[in-house]
Order: sequence, then C-alpha cells, then structure tokens
Amino acid sequence: ISHASTAALEEGEETYADLECPIAAFDMKGSSQVSESDNAADGKGYSKNTIRALGIIRKELEPVEGEEKVMSFNHMTTKATRRAAAAFFFELLVLGTRDCVQVSQSVPFENIEVRPTMKLWKRHRHGSTAPSISSSMGL
Repeated sequence: ISHASTAALEEGEETYADLECPIAAFDMKGSSQVSESDNAADGKGYSKNTIRALGIIRKELEPVEGEEKVMSFNHMTTKATRRAAAAFFFELLVLGTRDCVQVSQSVPFENIEVRPTMKLWKRHRHGSTAPSISSSMGL
C-alpha cells in the first residue's frame, strides 16, 4: 500500500484499501497519539486515532438480532502493515481501559478477541465523544 492511499480521511470515508484492510488508515508516519479531540475539556477527550478505532470497532461489532459479535484482531490485521497493527492494538488497549471494549486472549501470542461493552454504544448514541461518527452512521 502506498503512503498516498493511506492519507488521513474524514470520519466515515472509505477507500478501496479500507475494504481489504479496515485498519489501513493507522499506517501513517507521525500520527499523533496525544492530540485530543474537541471534547477534552469535559474529561472525555479521545485522540483522533482512538476516535477512528471507535468507528471501526462499532462498524465491526454492530449488533445483529440476538447475536453476540466478537471481533478478531488477527482478522482485522491480516493485510495490515506492522505499523497499522501496532497502532490499532494500542487503541484497543486505550478503549479497554476506558471500558468501551472487553479484550481477551486465551493463550499468549494467539488471537485477541474484542467484545463490545454497553459503554461503547452509550457514548456513540449520546454523541458525547464522537458526534461525527454517530452522524456518519445515521444515528
């Protein structure tokens, strides 16, 4: 994947690269983990990468009638670069500490499973963290 194909996108935009590798946008040199969103003043600020990860995770774990969805880290990173996989992993840990997702791994060096918590959907419905994501999802 060329650097041009992974340029920063507005929330909700998808490219051909995203269809093959949903976390391709995390493969950017110099992407900041510390820049906070506009909501930092209310204590709920997330970095741009965390907001991007929220959108990807919500899309992957969107509920289907009575079925519990589980996201596979291995599946999400199959065609990703090491940089993108590491950045996405970091954001999973951030979201795990904020109780938005439950991250589990049964055996070291094996697949990591990601499950949604109620907080993942609450934040998104109220638009308290990332209104651009909720509006792009039609909610």
